[in-house]
Amino acid sequence: MRSSPYPSIRWLQWPCGDRQQPHRPCELLFGATEYGAGVDEYQITLPKGAYEHGEDWRDAANRELKEEAGYGARKLTLLKRMTLSPGYMGHHITVALAEDLYEERLPGDEPEPLEVIPWKLSRLDELLQREDVTEARVIAALLMTQRLMDR
Repeated sequence: MRSSPYPSIRWLQWPCGDRQQPHRPCELLFGATEYGAGVDEYQITLPKGAYEHGEDWRDAANRELKEEAGYGARKLTLLKRMTLSPGYMGHHITVALAEDLYEERLPGDEPEPLEVIPWKLSRLDELLQREDVTEARVIAALLMTQRLMDR
C-alpha cells in the first residue's frame, strides 16, 4: 500500500449518462487514487470538494467534476443535503447528480493525480463489495443514484 500525508477532503457528486437516453447505461466516474489520511489507505471515492468564494453548490459541483474527473455537466440535480456525524461536528455535504456530460478538464488542487474509473450502475453491487469502497457518504450517494435510476 502506498502512503501519503495528504487528507481526503471534499464535496460529493457524481456524473452519470443522460436519463433521457435509456439505451445508454449510466456510467459513474470515480477518483480512485485519493488517499484517506484517517484510514491511511487509498479509497475509491466520488468527485467532491469545498466551495470556493462566491460559488453556489452547482458552480462548486461542476468545477470539482472538471478538476477531478475531466468532465463538465450541463445538468446538475440536487439529491440530498446530508450531515456527517451531527452529534460531533457541523459538517454538511451536498449530493448532486451530474448528467449530460462533456469533456473539460480544469487544473485541480489535488496533491496527487487521480485515476478516473468508469463504472456501470448495473454493476453497483460488485463495486460496493470492494474493500477500497468504505466511505459511508459515497455508498449512500451511490445507492440514492441507483434508486433514482430504477424509477
